Amino acid sequence: MKYRWEITAVLVLTLLLVFLYIQHRNSLIHLSYRKQKDENELAKLGREKEKAANAFLEAQRHDSIKIRAQKELGMQATAVKQMRTLTPRGV
Repeated sequence: MKYRWEITAVLVLTLLLVFLYIQHRNSLIHLSYRKQKDENELAKLGREKEKAANAFLEAQRHDSIKIRAQKELGMQATAVKQMRTLTPRGV
């Protein structure tokens, strides 16, 4: 049985196209996983940004500054009556 060169060419072309299709599908799967990984990292960074923004806003509140000063720095609340001037009263 003789093989004609047309049949060989068609088989080679078919195998080449199958190989290219498999390679294309593999690259699509790889890019899909990479996209999913990037989206997860973006969501994680968004959560961290929101957490940092909330912590910043909490630190700016007057009450939290007062509580931090009293607890961490050992400061005490003072009334105006407890203060005295360092300059003579007449000046």
